[in-house]
Amino acid sequence: MGSSVLKQKIFYGWIIVLAGFMLTASYGIFYTLTVFFNPIKAEFGWSATLISSIHSFHLFTYILFGLIISRLTERYEPRLIFLFCAVLSGLGISLLSQVKTIEQFYLYYALATIGLGGAWAPPLAITQRWFNYKKGLALGIVGAGVGLGALIQAPLANFLINSYGWRNAYLIEGIITFLILFIGAVLIVSDPAKMGLKPLGEEKEPEDHHSPNFKNVELDWTLKEAVKTRALLSIGLAYFFTLLPVHMLGVHFVPYAVGTGISKTAAVAAWGVLNGAGIFGRIFIGDIGQRFGWKSTLIGCCLICALLTLWLVTLNKLWMLYLFSFIYGLCYGGRTTQIFGLLGYCFGNTKSMPTIIAFTHGVSLIGGVIGPIIGGSIHDYTGNYTPAFVICALSWGLAAVSSIAVTKPAKLASPYYLPKP
Repeated sequence: MGSSVLKQKIFYGWIIVLAGFMLTASYGIFYTLTVFFNPIKAEFGWSATLISSIHSFHLFTYILFGLIISRLTERYEPRLIFLFCAVLSGLGISLLSQVKTIEQFYLYYALATIGLGGAWAPPLAITQRWFNYKKGLALGIVGAGVGLGALIQAPLANFLINSYGWRNAYLIEGIITFLILFIGAVLIVSDPAKMGLKPLGEEKEPEDHHSPNFKNVELDWTLKEAVKTRALLSIGLAYFFTLLPVHMLGVHFVPYAVGTGISKTAAVAAWGVLNGAGIFGRIFIGDIGQRFGWKSTLIGCCLICALLTLWLVTLNKLWMLYLFSFIYGLCYGGRTTQIFGLLGYCFGNTKSMPTIIAFTHGVSLIGGVIGPIIGGSIHDYTGNYTPAFVICALSWGLAAVSSIAVTKPAKLASPYYLPKP
């Protein structure tokens, strides 16, 4: 009886949101390379380009295995896949404490990356199955896990490095990552029907009366069909051009700030502010996008980030760095929700949406692969980051231009109004 009362009071879909949040938050470990950057460089004497290539190699591995892991969660029980991923990622990160060569770093980083290959698209896809009502809020919270993970992991890594050294820090981080993924995997249930439940609000009309699901408009896109559209090309280019500067800053933000005379602790704190603001951006700017149009909000986020990145090269005071981090974080986080909102606008609630998300994310991560290498190469050659950050600003501008080109595919035409693009 107690269990029945609990089910009535707490819809298990919100536990799924918690589980999805933990799974996406585990990815925050990959935002700590900027904190490990200088200690690794000091011990091995590796160049900025070589250390940056670690992050790029991680993204390249993610591109290859992210789609594979996502497909495995569709074919097999997701809980088992996530448990396997927990072991693999925890082991890979812990083994980083033993590296002696760059090849070993690549190998162990790859193990961790494969383990976290399902930490994005599958949690988002599973969450959608549990919600008709409040779906936007649920997805926003799950997506915000990455930001919170980065917010916590960066200062935690800095504390562990200062207290125990960078090698022991990686060992501890590996254990923490395993535990986060393990708990998320135990809580996850792939479909409400497995618990004798229905999606929240199944008997209600969708919150957005102009959504593609209104009055059961049936839409069906395959990945093969979607990749032939101008919409996916434009969204993919916009995503690519946002990930290039995002990941370049992800690796070089702390070294740049330290190079301007700011202490490492303050620089790491500013990086935490940036990622913390990204959490609120994903949720609240996501809501703005749903109300006023995904495309126009994405364009605004990209243009603001472009201007802020140009401003970054002139910063010489700590308060300016914190202000940059807060505003940039809001817009950087907000653009994530807009991109996936545009995918939903263009392709509806198709059964292939998890695959479309994973494909778009994976291909666009090529921008994330080359971004850190460009930044490291420019710094090695010129001794400063100014040209690299100018490239970041231009990339944000190109993302805005690509967003303007997004149009709804003809196949989605229906007698019902759709939300603004």
